[in-house]
Amino acid sequence: MPDNANFFVSYNHRDQSWAEWIAWQLEEAGYAARIQAWDFRPGTNFVLEMHRSLTMADRLVLVLSVNFLTSDFTQAEWSNAFAEDASATRKKVVPVRVAECKPVGLLRTLVYIDLVGKDEISARAALLAGVLETRAKPARAPRFPASSAPFFPASETPTPPAGRTQFTLVLTGTIDEAEKHVVEAIVEHLKKISSDASMTLKRMERGSIRMIFECSEEGFERLKSSFERGDLAEVGGLQVESLADRVVVRGGHITETGVRMSVDAFFARWYSELQRIANRIVGRTTPTSEMDADILVNESYLRMRRFDITDYSKRTFTEMAARVMRHVLVDWSRRQSAMKRGPALVELDEALVTSETSLPLIEVHEALERLERVDPNGAKVVELSYFAGLTTKEVAELMGISAATAEWRRRHALSILRSILQTPDK
Repeated sequence: MPDNANFFVSYNHRDQSWAEWIAWQLEEAGYAARIQAWDFRPGTNFVLEMHRSLTMADRLVLVLSVNFLTSDFTQAEWSNAFAEDASATRKKVVPVRVAECKPVGLLRTLVYIDLVGKDEISARAALLAGVLETRAKPARAPRFPASSAPFFPASETPTPPAGRTQFTLVLTGTIDEAEKHVVEAIVEHLKKISSDASMTLKRMERGSIRMIFECSEEGFERLKSSFERGDLAEVGGLQVESLADRVVVRGGHITETGVRMSVDAFFARWYSELQRIANRIVGRTTPTSEMDADILVNESYLRMRRFDITDYSKRTFTEMAARVMRHVLVDWSRRQSAMKRGPALVELDEALVTSETSLPLIEVHEALERLERVDPNGAKVVELSYFAGLTTKEVAELMGISAATAEWRRRHALSILRSILQTPDK
């Protein structure tokens, strides 16, 4: 437990989940936070711990809700901090609204951080931007109000001046015009990592997030090192897919040279995803009791590390995991059959219209190999569905297609797979 803290999080017990989420986000961003749920341990004196926390913390975060505003205990916590900074020049009290409510009295005079109605990514960005003690000046010039120019900067790619470099950051997801604060939070985070306050966002492509930055060469080297180590796996609540240096070549053309993440960092980044996939498909397949999710994860992890990794995206990892886990299960099933324990089974849905609800795993694997020759896209959808445990919506997001297209591909592939399973391979 730290002897001092940047923030003490004050909340009503009914809002503990919000308070813990806020404290976690603050500490993930590098701040020190104290919170009753984590720091007031059994056997300690509650009154003394509260006094100590309020005294040692630089600032007080208020988790605003109707529960908070109607509680006598929480009012006692913030009133003293408010008295110490009545003019709010030190920003001692930081209200964070987490539910519909209307602050009254002294709290009405304070500007609050509003998380109401935001998704997790937007809420995190708003929280971290709100606790910054600097000006909220945007990272780029505001749009001229009388102009119909787009929110994102134009697509020019000028040659960067000497001593400067341009790079492209690709993130998972989308950012629309209503989420300017997310962009600003990303820029501020990159400035902090690169130690380059002069970094600027040159342009941004709508839809899939490709952000073109310009910064000092030293700043880019710091970002590159951070990405290679796996420390720059997330920014602004979004996952970093790739980082590329934009190099001016003969004729004024610009090319991009990708910066590779280390293999160790790549697997550390997605290891929890591998565990999640394993837990899903162990429920779908029914091998002997000797096979469990931990065995499947370990064997798949060892096999995947032998591959030559050139693409560090979640899509590549998930497709690789589905393929490797499928082969691990098939090899396991073959060993079972050789030892007369019977084949492992895999559960497919009613679209197969077979007389069995579960089919031998080896049979399904061989049918998928035949399906890949006639409908590779459909085979990939089926593989991701049954050997990565993804829903149709998740498959669509991963492959960059609509949910309707993913569902059509799945049904079409399953109809072909049904025919293959009913017709022996000659």
